[in-house]
Amino acid sequence: MLRFLAEGFVLGLSIGLSCLVTCGPVFLAFMLREKRSFKTSLIVFGEISLGRFFGYGIFGAMAGALGGLIPDFYRNVITYIAFIAIGGIMVFYGIRGRTAPSKCAISWADKYISNPILLGFLTGLELCPPFLLAVADAVSAGGALSGFVLFTGFFAGTTIYLFPVAFFSVASNLKGFRVAAMIAAVAIGIWFFVQGASGLVLTINKSNLQQRNYSIVGVPDAPQVWIFSDTDWGDSLGICLKQKSQGIIRIIGLSKADSIANITDTLAIAIWQSSQEIPKSLSDKIGVIKISEQLDSEKFAQICEFLSSYYFKRRYGKGFVFDIKMND
Repeated sequence: MLRFLAEGFVLGLSIGLSCLVTCGPVFLAFMLREKRSFKTSLIVFGEISLGRFFGYGIFGAMAGALGGLIPDFYRNVITYIAFIAIGGIMVFYGIRGRTAPSKCAISWADKYISNPILLGFLTGLELCPPFLLAVADAVSAGGALSGFVLFTGFFAGTTIYLFPVAFFSVASNLKGFRVAAMIAAVAIGIWFFVQGASGLVLTINKSNLQQRNYSIVGVPDAPQVWIFSDTDWGDSLGICLKQKSQGIIRIIGLSKADSIANITDTLAIAIWQSSQEIPKSLSDKIGVIKISEQLDSEKFAQICEFLSSYYFKRRYGKGFVFDIKMND
């Protein structure tokens, strides 16, 4: 179990900046919305973190116990509903402020919606890129307890990056910062709500479209692009494709291919830049573009152009392997 705890902690440390970008603005806007002492701010941050820990722990245990048995549809629905809920809560924070009287009709809602533990719990259900990598590790760990322990370590590693938010909250003593935080809360809330609502609609529509026999997939529109590489060219591919793709780009070790196959969206694309055999679990589920040739600068440029320009037609629920052959 200590191994899983350490793995989760190291993963959290390695990608904690992504968590700061995703959750930091939400936490900061919440903590600046009213005047608080530093001690109170630490308590509120602790409550938010407690809620996030509950969210991580529940999802980690589920990932470890069920592995890849949770369909893409339900994982995406959970994420987008969490986005919608966070969006609604943040807008409520911004509009509500502290101006409504305690006997107002919304006082009951304020009591629960303004609960920092609830906010933390909802952010713990976001399937953001760092979260997906942790889920992949939890799936490979096997077992509810192993998944829970791994996510405990992940929580500890990412919290290190989020902890400074508690110190920024001392600015809540200045009225200008509180007003700015309320405006930011509304803006952040609208963004989360729009992302959640549009994602939910697209997910439901995609489910309905599965009645057709095929789908069109490609790097530019793929929700996730997983780059499996055992050379330095993998990092270069990641940099190149981040400018070309709308989805998540991640460079992954070859040993994690089976775990990624369990958690990835079926419309994702994998790029396999290695002479090793592609795991069947991966190629059965998603499209895999294989780069088996030795790369040089000229071939690399050609491959980047190919990956950012071409799409593939495939049967729903079926993966494929496309081996790139570049002319000398």
